[in-house]
Amino acid sequence: NDRNRKLMIGTSSSTLEIEIPAGSLRVAFKGDPATVSKVAPYSSVDVKAGDVVVSLILGDGTEMTQLSAEALAAALSETSVDPNRKLSISTGDGISKGLAGRSSSTSTLEIEIPAGKLGVAFKGDSATVSEIAGNSAVDVEVGDAVVSLILGDGTEMTQLSAKELAEELSKSSDDPDRKLSISTGDLISKGISGRSSSTSTVEIEIPRGKLGVAFCGDPATVSEVDPNSPVDVQEGDVVVSLILGDGTEMTQLSSKKLATALSETRNDPDRKLS
Repeated sequence: NDRNRKLMIGTSSSTLEIEIPAGSLRVAFKGDPATVSKVAPYSSVDVKAGDVVVSLILGDGTEMTQLSAEALAAALSETSVDPNRKLSISTGDGISKGLAGRSSSTSTLEIEIPAGKLGVAFKGDSATVSEIAGNSAVDVEVGDAVVSLILGDGTEMTQLSAKELAEELSKSSDDPDRKLSISTGDLISKGISGRSSSTSTVEIEIPRGKLGVAFCGDPATVSEVDPNSPVDVQEGDVVVSLILGDGTEMTQLSSKKLATALSETRNDPDRKLS
């Protein structure tokens, strides 16, 4: 019956590549980093107010990052005749927004890859993971699409076919600091708890009484929310840890372990779920 309880949940941030036409976009940006502030009703660009620009990708593969609104406006003007340019945007909470009507709901991760052979096969004009050896140490899954190969010196190679990626991986086989940037699709549905994904933590007040929320799986994930539940969570939200009032943090909780822990600590007024 503790009315001061709080639930903290992890929701995934999604990065999308949006094709943008040559000419004027009819989109206004503000701030640093550049953030969409207004979209004209007749704009053909599939963005929304609040979307943050991660980079501008030109038709020749050049990627411009860390752009303020002023720098982005200048770059868009200079490249206005480029019909193949794209904007990489971060939509924040991809799940709560639902990414309605968008061309994808993908999340981009940077995966560290060791020197030497990876034990991973790729296919396609846009390199995609097709096969993974049983002893591979690379944390990818079949179907993951390669966004770029990032070398230890900071060089980033984008728009790689499977053949081009294989050649670049061979050339950089002695580089211990290289990384793959991959597009995974729906992070939460895959349950990728061990990856270095970009997440946001949301703190939600929980009223006294029943929560009207069910959890399932390992790690514990919100599986059902009663229509009358006053708790502002959504299906797919993942519990990272249960933090008790004395500072004890319980991690890697399955839904069963979480239910037990919540029951045992029901008199703790300072516990939290991360």
